[in-house]
Amino acid sequence: MKYKDIVRINEKGIFYKSEERVERFIDFESCKNRFVDQMAEQNQLSLEAVNELKLQSKTIAWRDITAKPMYIEFLSDPPVKIEFPRTIFGYKPYRNFSKLKQDIHDAGWATFDLS
Repeated sequence: MKYKDIVRINEKGIFYKSEERVERFIDFESCKNRFVDQMAEQNQLSLEAVNELKLQSKTIAWRDITAKPMYIEFLSDPPVKIEFPRTIFGYKPYRNFSKLKQDIHDAGWATFDLS
């Protein structure tokens, strides 16, 4: 998916156009649950810790500004990655990356920094 394919973002999720130009939806609550499940598995969390994380976490995606290309990957099923290829003459990829990160934050959610 490309940044320009994003139609809108709200507190429930992100609407975007697929490669077939069909509008799709990424549900942020489902992404959060997948994040919690991954953390629970990787860290062998107790049921109590998992339930606490479900209540507190707002993380819905991984992000890495140091990757080539930089990206934000939503923990949807299947995962959806938005890449921001760097260009020789421009700051637009950085601006778009930062704007998407901020739009997610403004909607009440978070991304996990891998950089």
